[in-house]
Amino acid sequence: MFFDWLETHEIARGPARAKAVVEPSCWLRVCHTCHRTVVAAMPIVQQLARKKIADAENYNRETVLRLRGRPDTSVTEAEVDAEIDIIQRTKP
Repeated sequence: MFFDWLETHEIARGPARAKAVVEPSCWLRVCHTCHRTVVAAMPIVQQLARKKIADAENYNRETVLRLRGRPDTSVTEAEVDAEIDIIQRTKP
């Protein structure tokens, strides 16, 4: 039997990890398999789109980008919404 457990991926990682682990807008819950494969290689805009879908209450694009040391405009809300459209269209 195969078991896969949930893990927390920090969207703002690397040097920002210490601040990201206490900031709910930076947490993305994913299964262990996806965490080690798909999510680790996923561009930030896709991670933000998945966060907005799965946890809209704690979604904050500006906070995530600031913690990553990027300007608020480096990923726009329109880009996140476009990724959401792609995800929803390709969902089986």
